[in-house]
Amino acid sequence: MASKTTPQLGVTCEGYKLSSIRLRLTVALLVPVLLFLGSVITALSLPQADATIGIEGDHLRMLAPQGEQALELSSFSIGQTATIDATADLMIEEPDVAPTFADMNDLFSRIGRLTSALLAGELVANTASGERITLRAEARTPGDLPAVFWLQILCATAALVVCALIWSTVKATLGSLGFILSGAGFALAAASAGVYSTRSLFIDASLFSYLSSLNAIGTITFGSGLILFLWNYPLALVPRASKYLALLSFVAFCALSLSEVVEDISLSRYLPMLIMLVVALTGLALQWFCTRHRAADRLIVRWIAISVLLGTSIFMLLVALPIILGFTEPAPQSFTIATFLLMYLSMMLAVVRYRLFDLERWYFAIWTWMLGGLAVLAADIVLASLLTLSSAATLTLSLALVGWIYFPLRQWLWKRFFLREGDGLEAWLETSLPVMLQANQGGQSELSVLTRVAEAVFAPLDIREIQSGYRQIEASSNGDCLYLPLSTGSTLQLSHAAQGRRLFSQRDTRQAGLILSLYQLTTSAVTARQEGAQQERQRMKRDLHDDLGAKLLQLLHRSEGSNKPLVREAISDLRKLLQSKSTEENDTLKAVNSWREEAQIRCTDHNVALNWQQNIVPAPIAAKSFDNVTSVLRESLSNAIRHASDREVDIRIDGDLNELKIGVSNRFMNPQHGEGNGLDNIKSRMLDCGGLCAISQKENVWQVELAVTLGP
Repeated sequence: MASKTTPQLGVTCEGYKLSSIRLRLTVALLVPVLLFLGSVITALSLPQADATIGIEGDHLRMLAPQGEQALELSSFSIGQTATIDATADLMIEEPDVAPTFADMNDLFSRIGRLTSALLAGELVANTASGERITLRAEARTPGDLPAVFWLQILCATAALVVCALIWSTVKATLGSLGFILSGAGFALAAASAGVYSTRSLFIDASLFSYLSSLNAIGTITFGSGLILFLWNYPLALVPRASKYLALLSFVAFCALSLSEVVEDISLSRYLPMLIMLVVALTGLALQWFCTRHRAADRLIVRWIAISVLLGTSIFMLLVALPIILGFTEPAPQSFTIATFLLMYLSMMLAVVRYRLFDLERWYFAIWTWMLGGLAVLAADIVLASLLTLSSAATLTLSLALVGWIYFPLRQWLWKRFFLREGDGLEAWLETSLPVMLQANQGGQSELSVLTRVAEAVFAPLDIREIQSGYRQIEASSNGDCLYLPLSTGSTLQLSHAAQGRRLFSQRDTRQAGLILSLYQLTTSAVTARQEGAQQERQRMKRDLHDDLGAKLLQLLHRSEGSNKPLVREAISDLRKLLQSKSTEENDTLKAVNSWREEAQIRCTDHNVALNWQQNIVPAPIAAKSFDNVTSVLRESLSNAIRHASDREVDIRIDGDLNELKIGVSNRFMNPQHGEGNGLDNIKSRMLDCGGLCAISQKENVWQVELAVTLGP
């Protein structure tokens, strides 16, 4: 049933031009601001009487302006002729809890007539004891608006801010559109209900009817948007069918609710709400089933399920079902409607944990800007209501309270809940640079270096090299993995950042890019240092070869016969020194030819016959192994020349691609000859290069056997 690809609701701000983002944000955030101001202005435009009227049981009671005693009202008189009973339904919060549309329209008519009479100065309240009290109209102030009004308006504004930010920053998909529509519908329903449910009995009939219709439209919009959202996120289950289903639900139920074709209000307004919720939850159940093998999507569905069920179940159980079934009085909607906000606040938390819509940290920076302005406005309204101060003094005090209390508290909450440990350039440089320098100095490979740095900076649960090549640094769509391309063509895959406590974000992608740039910089620095050292070695090599070598050759030609072997040994030592300083790659053929040339010269100088045998395959030999074998072979040959009884030395060298074997043997004059410092040096040098050494004597034959592993 689910499509093969998941529609991505969230993209980062790189997907838009900066000017476009700013323009969309400005327009989007103006909507909740206008909703908030429009609701407050509309509520303040409603009239109120100079006496407080409340409800007690089935009757209305009034606290007269002249005294403190509560009086039970029996009716209201309009002029000299009309009378309206003072029944409790006049103070009802939600008009559509009336049984029929006729009852609701009658309620609108009675309240409208009372409001007109109050404004005309013709309204008289009749008490049960026979008193007649003329009521006068007064203008409402912010202090007259009850707390439940502010609760509903702030809930509507907050939900609309969430959806406005998503609309302005993500690419349009059916899933994101459904979520935005649900938030807009909730905001419309909550704001309209907040105005008429907190009236002081009096409101114009046409305005009351209009606000009630807006409430119904907002409720249907919420349900239709919820259907579209849950059927298309995180997986697009049946996108075409769900789109038409949501549109059909909106049109059909709006027509049913506003046309008054069905007289029973519970069937025309509350039953459609229940049907839409069932359809939406069916989509949620299918999302749960279809993501059973997709761990990241299952986490999102689990969070959405908690949010939606928490936000809708309370209202449905305490308000909608009692009205539909008619077995008990519904709970006050002014409080239960606020539970819908839990869904949007829960979605806001999901942005932090699961990167829903990919809004990440800057999403909350906009939130704090929005709430900061509302905090100043709210503080000003509260102080204006509670304090008898001038406008300038009230504004000054409100700004002081916001500056000294709100902003420090906001900053503490931001650092405590939203700022991750280790954020910032200084933090990751302090973490990554020492590791990178230490690894580079140790001559480690790119894979080893970047693995160690990634462990230090991102602390992933798993790091592995994969062969699927990535040309640039990328984070997976669900944030589980981060991919770092290597110069070898493979990719370093990091899974589950911070030991699985968070997902990878676009900020991590940028940090990874800086890490790769830093690695290239440190590698270039190490290479430059090595090249500088090599250039200096080459200069020293040239100086030794040109100056000292030339002088030794002159000395060789001028020396007497007994001193020539010593000079030749000095020349050989110089040749060995120059070879050890060279970075050119050695191979066994070149090395064996060099050893044979030196051995032949030394044997000739000492009148010793050299029996040389070799059977080798050219293979690379490490510089360290070459130096040590050269010294060992020289020491072995010196011992053989010194103690050879028949003036003859046998040297045999065998080698393949993996190992080089050398044997030096001779007959010696003293059968009791033992090991000296030279032989100890032979063993020490072979141990240093990881080779094997065996020194043996049998009868009067002395033999040294060497074995060295080959490799660069």
